[in-house]
Amino acid sequence: MHYLESFSFHSDIWGSVDLQPRLEKISASYSSYDSAEIVCSVTSQKGKINAEIFFSSISNCEHVEIFRLLLNIILADIRNLKYTISLNTPDSVVKNLSQFFKIFECNPQQKIALELNERNIDHLTETDFNTLNSINNFSNIFLWLDDFGTGQSNFEIVISKKISFSAIKVSKELFWELFSSDKKFLQSLLIYLGKRHKVVVEGVCSTKHFDFLSQINNVFMQGFIFMHKDEFVLND
Repeated sequence: MHYLESFSFHSDIWGSVDLQPRLEKISASYSSYDSAEIVCSVTSQKGKINAEIFFSSISNCEHVEIFRLLLNIILADIRNLKYTISLNTPDSVVKNLSQFFKIFECNPQQKIALELNERNIDHLTETDFNTLNSINNFSNIFLWLDDFGTGQSNFEIVISKKISFSAIKVSKELFWELFSSDKKFLQSLLIYLGKRHKVVVEGVCSTKHFDFLSQINNVFMQGFIFMHKDEFVLND
């Protein structure tokens, strides 16, 4: 897929850093896809920073500001109109989500998926849940449950229907474990989840993974196998 515009950001902990966002394909086949997740590499003057460590260490206000910057970068690139772009959405962003409603409303052609996991949901108030339910008023904004099967997201959240998720992302850890130990149960689980949701399986790294998942309806894939098929393109 392609890189998006890079940007500089000042963090209280890390100082000045450069973030390079790119899109990672979510697909049911090698040739066609309609969704992608935005991921970022982070670099300081001292070198590359692990993105997971960086995002877990920044403040709530910094999370909200980076979300705003990424959202504006997505909307500025017309190539993204072809895809539903998914964004990690921590609870700090959820608590400030209403301030982005006008942006969502003014850009109805761009589809955005907000990814939440159990860790995010545990910190939400009734007001926050009402805000999330307001997302249903936007035809171009969706809620995705992230990291299903890691202990961060599970059946309790799915069954409760407290949040109307349109998609469930199965964690690579659960996928790899069941692919090795119990393919029959894995297939049954994915079929069950796919009855009411779009299902995205993370960690698809081999043709064996791909061939197995291709046989199950309503299952999409994300992983390194697509990176080998892609040539990432910088902005013109």
